[in-house]
Amino acid sequence: MEVGELLKKVKDVVEKIENQYDPEYGAYTEERSEGNSMDVFQDGLTSGYNEALYDIGRMLGLKLAAPELPEMDS
Repeated sequence: MEVGELLKKVKDVVEKIENQYDPEYGAYTEERSEGNSMDVFQDGLTSGYNEALYDIGRMLGLKLAAPELPEMDS
C-alpha cells in the first residue's frame, strides 16, 4: 500500500469516528433495556462498537470525550 493510499484510509477512519462516536453509548447497561430483552443485544452491540471507535480514536490522537459511565442501582 502506498503512503498516499494509507493516509486516505486513516483520514476516512478519523472521519467515521468523528461522525459516529457518542459518549452516551458508554452508559448502556442491561437496566436500560429492562422489559425489552431483545434490545439488550442491540445495546451491547452499539456500546461495544462505540468503545472500539473511542479506543481507535485515542490511538490516532483524537481528543474525544470519555464514554459516560453507567448509573448503577445501589
